[in-house]
Amino acid sequence: MKRNFYTGAGILALVAILATGSVLVSKRPVVHASGVMAPKFEVDPFWPKPLPNHWVIGQTIGLSIDSNDNVWIIHRPGTLEPKESYLKTNSAECCIAAPDVLEFDPAGNLLHHWGKAEGHDWPTSNHGITVDNKGNVWIGGNGAAQPGAPPAPAVPVASVTPPKRVWPGAPGFITTASS
Repeated sequence: MKRNFYTGAGILALVAILATGSVLVSKRPVVHASGVMAPKFEVDPFWPKPLPNHWVIGQTIGLSIDSNDNVWIIHRPGTLEPKESYLKTNSAECCIAAPDVLEFDPAGNLLHHWGKAEGHDWPTSNHGITVDNKGNVWIGGNGAAQPGAPPAPAVPVASVTPPKRVWPGAPGFITTASS
C-alpha cells in the first residue's frame, strides 16, 4: 500500500513540476527580428563561364576569395570518371581535366591556372586552398607525393639537432641541421 502511495505521489509531483516549467517557459518575452534577414544564396548554373581547351573540373575540394574578389578553387583532377575525360584516352575531341588550381574573376572568367608539373612536389590528394592578404596562394594536400625527410647530415649523431622541416610554401621553408 505504501509503495503505491509513494509511486502516485512521485508521478503527481513530476506532473506538477513539468506543468510549472511549461507555464514559465511560455511567459518568456518573445524577441522580434529587427528586419535584417540572413543572406540567401542561389546556385548560378552559368558560373564559371565555359573553360578553354575542353577542360572539365573534378571534385572541387577548396575555395578561397582574394582581396580583388577573385575566386580561387582547387579540385581533384583524378576524380573524373572515364567518360568525363575522353580526350585523355583519345576517345573523342572533348573533355580533359583542368589544371588543379583555377582563378576566376567575379564574372566567372578564367584568369590564371596552374597545377602539378614534372620535377615539382605536389600532393597526391589536393585538400584546400587559401589566399592570404598579401596575395600568396596556399594549398593543402596529403598523400605519398609529399616531400620526404631531408638527407642525414655528415656529422656524428650525438652532435646533431633534429632537422627542422617546414613544408614547401610555408613561411620560412628551410631544412637545417646544426651541430
